[in-house]
Amino acid sequence: MRSPEGEIQISTYPGRIIVTEPKGMVQPRINVEKHSMRHVVLNGQTTLPCIAQGHPVPTYRWFKEENEQLLPLQLSERITIVSAGLLKIIKARLEDSGKYLCWVNNTAGEETIQVSLTVTDVDKDAQFQCVVSGHPVQDVNWLHDGKPILRDNRIEILTDPPRLIIKKVQKDDPGMYQCFVSNEWEQIQSTAELQLGDASPELLYWFSEQTLQPGPTVSLKCVATGNPLPQFTWTLDGFPIPDNSRFLVGQYVTIHDDVISHVNITNVKEEDGGEYTCAAQNAIGKVSHSAKVNIYGLPYIREMPKITGISGSDLIVKCPVAGYPIDKIHWERDGQTLPINRRQRAYNNGTLIIEQLQRLEDAGTYTCMAQNKQKQTSRRNVEIQVLGMSETKNIIFLHEI
Repeated sequence: MRSPEGEIQISTYPGRIIVTEPKGMVQPRINVEKHSMRHVVLNGQTTLPCIAQGHPVPTYRWFKEENEQLLPLQLSERITIVSAGLLKIIKARLEDSGKYLCWVNNTAGEETIQVSLTVTDVDKDAQFQCVVSGHPVQDVNWLHDGKPILRDNRIEILTDPPRLIIKKVQKDDPGMYQCFVSNEWEQIQSTAELQLGDASPELLYWFSEQTLQPGPTVSLKCVATGNPLPQFTWTLDGFPIPDNSRFLVGQYVTIHDDVISHVNITNVKEEDGGEYTCAAQNAIGKVSHSAKVNIYGLPYIREMPKITGISGSDLIVKCPVAGYPIDKIHWERDGQTLPINRRQRAYNNGTLIIEQLQRLEDAGTYTCMAQNKQKQTSRRNVEIQVLGMSETKNIIFLHEI
């Protein structure tokens, strides 16, 4: 507790808080600013505050200004009133911008507040305006999360009227903004919040194709941003990274909310070569990057698990070939080189596509063969299973179909 002299004292003795019902009527009192601002990025979500105290318990109504008239707000799945009168807007649209008024009343009286909402598209400008009454205004200062804002090529500060313009909103811009206005008699301040909406992942950095001898350590790195923060997955020729002590997959988040993921391969061997893919995904979208890692050595084909497809759909299988350089890759079935019909397509990079899978014709054992210019070869079989639509429940597919 605080003593009369202003000192804070800590007591180990227990205390009691007694809450009693008011004996009379109490007019509603809203515990937020009378005029406030909110900024939210397109497709983001925000909550407009309107929390009141009073007795009897007050009721809440929200209005929105349309053509200079206040009209009752139309609620929907996107726009709802949650506990204590808070107005929640999800998947914000540009037309949600405008002035909102919260009206609170009970039998003892009423009170209102106004909230100005601006929905900003990604990479577009955001603007805050300080509404000032009184004269003269001698000084105007702006803070972002408690730190002074300085002009630069994206930040413009105007004085008449006091305005802050942020050009091409970026991921570091969200937060609380304060406008301080003062003269020799008084200083006042107003607060607004800029919120960042959901965004698909975007790759900021990715690894390049590499060709090297066996032996050294190889590090592959991808960096992505997004909201919510994306998660990375890594694959080698479409299959999960080998469960091997020489492979280390890691991920961490920087103070700037960049997600960095890497694959480190120690004592790299010829069978580690192939096409590596990093994929960053969140609830909004997915982005990926692929590049080859070529390790000098004899042709080598990694083992492939059984692949399951659905009758009537297309199946894509990629042969996981390592070794470098490779001269030819082809597919066989029952000793015949594919394609053997119009539904099959075989490519030089080891990709086999079977269109409109047919259970009786396409199910069975397929063989991939890789060869270098010295005619040295590697062969590997894979089993392809074709299911009818009624058999697909609880099946986990290793390849996209």
